[in-house]
Amino acid sequence: QNHRSEVIMRYGGLVILLFGLLCFSRSSRGITVYVSKTGNDTATGLTPAPDGINGPVASLQTALLLLRTTYANSTDGKVVSIRGGYYRLTSPITIPAGNNGTSIENYNNEAVTISGGIRIPQSALLPVTDPDLVSRLNPSAASAVRRVNLFSPTWNLTSSDFGSFSRRSGNFNGAAHVYYQPTTKNVPLEMRVARYPNYPVWSQVGNVTSTLSFEYTDDRISSWSPQNDIWAVGFWYWDWASSNEKVESIDTTNRIVTFAAPGHSYGLRKGQDMFFYNIIEELDTPGEFLINSTSGDLFLIPPTDIAAGSDYSLSLLPGAALTFDAAHGVTVRGITFENFRGHAFSSSREPTRTTITKCVIRNVGRSAAIFNGGYNNTVSFSQIYNLGSTGISLSGGNRFTLVPGNHLALSNEIFHYALWDWTYNPAVGLNGVGNAAQHNLIYDAPHNGLLQGGNNHLIEYNRIHHVCQQTGDVGAWYTGRDWTGRGTLLRHNFFHDIYGPGNLGAIAVYHDDQNSGITAYGNVFYNVERDVLIGGGRDVKHLNNLSVNVSTCISMDARGTPGEGPQNNATLFSRLLDIPFQQPPWSTQYPELVTILTDDTRPGFGPNAPKGTTIANNIMVGCKRVKSITSNAWFYVNQTYIGNYVHSNLTTGLTNFVDPANLNFKFKSDATILLANGTQNFVPIPFEKIGLLAAVGPDPPSPAPASSVTSNPSVSTNPSSTSNASSNFR
Repeated sequence: QNHRSEVIMRYGGLVILLFGLLCFSRSSRGITVYVSKTGNDTATGLTPAPDGINGPVASLQTALLLLRTTYANSTDGKVVSIRGGYYRLTSPITIPAGNNGTSIENYNNEAVTISGGIRIPQSALLPVTDPDLVSRLNPSAASAVRRVNLFSPTWNLTSSDFGSFSRRSGNFNGAAHVYYQPTTKNVPLEMRVARYPNYPVWSQVGNVTSTLSFEYTDDRISSWSPQNDIWAVGFWYWDWASSNEKVESIDTTNRIVTFAAPGHSYGLRKGQDMFFYNIIEELDTPGEFLINSTSGDLFLIPPTDIAAGSDYSLSLLPGAALTFDAAHGVTVRGITFENFRGHAFSSSREPTRTTITKCVIRNVGRSAAIFNGGYNNTVSFSQIYNLGSTGISLSGGNRFTLVPGNHLALSNEIFHYALWDWTYNPAVGLNGVGNAAQHNLIYDAPHNGLLQGGNNHLIEYNRIHHVCQQTGDVGAWYTGRDWTGRGTLLRHNFFHDIYGPGNLGAIAVYHDDQNSGITAYGNVFYNVERDVLIGGGRDVKHLNNLSVNVSTCISMDARGTPGEGPQNNATLFSRLLDIPFQQPPWSTQYPELVTILTDDTRPGFGPNAPKGTTIANNIMVGCKRVKSITSNAWFYVNQTYIGNYVHSNLTTGLTNFVDPANLNFKFKSDATILLANGTQNFVPIPFEKIGLLAAVGPDPPSPAPASSVTSNPSVSTNPSSTSNASSNFR
């Protein structure tokens, strides 16, 4: 309990500090280098508009170089201030230690976009007239197909610009992708690679003939030309494990599809959902596209809702757009990053105190931001969407010493992610020790919303809805297979509208495969399939939570014990023995772990015994099934399943909340039915604090300055000079 309080106090203060920094003035700065679309990379960069040799430079790369060389002696802060405009990035940028303390920001809140791709006007795409090409198109859709050749001098691209498909992340792990602006939304959407069957219909695996092949019965498959580079994506054996597989051959005589080795790690199973893609004969639906990397042709059928006069966007840049390489104290603020085939932001050699704030990160083939190592790195107040895999991945801290990493994902809106790498790619992933996800809004995804491993994380005040939409046996919040993965506090989060297909469906909070020692406190569950599944394990706490209109509220088993199926003991024991769990600081923070191998003598139980779990003081309103607890689990939890209150009438139960029709489940002051008749120990949940703290993305443009030319006060062209000039900090 003391450790948990320390976690709350540490991150609570950090949230207040960050929110204050973002809402008040910009920090003092020693020197500012300006970047402009009309700039010149031979200029000094010291003014935002041309002023002799002191005008802006033309690129972010040049500005960063100047700050770590020519202006390296400035000690009072370094700023790259980018004028409004659309900047194409043709090679990744590494930010090294020489740029420590640099802030990269938009000038005067002007709209700045850094793109790893190109914009293609609708007018550049013309009907297909070449007879050979027309003959390969679906006759029913050929007249709707539009084409542009990107090898032409207008675009001057090469085959290598398009990348290629790959097994794990399909189209988004290396292949170019197309996005467009719809009339019905204020954010761009991705187009789909030509596929069969058309979205949202699935095909299924036929009779399995080997680990790499299965039979098909659909004549359509036999009609596809071997000239296609055909791929398939599916849940090949389990509903929670997807991959993309290259079609090596289609035997039209024996009607067998064969994948290239090595194939899916679990093999194939008849009846599992899948579809084929990257097939020109299947380019037959508005919103589909296909790129022939050999000829340079982009084919597409325009979406029916594309905004008039808008451009298509094509992602091209591989790798990470910006990599923080052992840099410290770098801030990126107020910029839109888009159209990258790889990550938008990545890290190497443990950067610290990096902040990405008030940005838009979109149309990204892999992840928005990955920090693997380092300390005190933050992604905050940003809008993040259209991602091939993970949103924000934060891994830091030391699991042997339990020193926290203090990474933070704060008040971000993250949606429409894991578009091609469907499973185990969350909006926010936490690993290591002592990292946090707070006040994020997460929605519209096929699998997890929050995923974690390690210890002592804080996950609070997040709102998660409409995730887990494409898979079964899945958690909106998920962790699994680790007796040592302890100390995390999951509190005051709002999970709603979460249902999934397939085996077991969707679970809001999923402690899988004996993961142990995590507390879920004061969370709200509404209109979900299951609010919690405790899949064995020890010392799990489910306390003071509110469940409304849930299909099954409490689920618990004792997997690994006699009669409850096998367990992944090799993984559990390996992870236990990798950690000095019987020595400080582990033995002092988690004393119940010290005797896990010897403290239960029941035959066949041992460390698999689900000891120490408490389910108490929860309120359940209108739940169709209150609890599903196996007999082995009940043996251990029956004395700690206490103080839970069930109100079976949903209609009367809803009258206790402020505005349930608009998803406000704060208790009314006179919520007598639940609070008076319910558990006497229930602590009201601060529902009004859940969700985003403030608007996300760049601030609107500021009023134009009085003068079009503003130099750095006290900064001359002498590279050794410094300044104490200050300006607004957001």
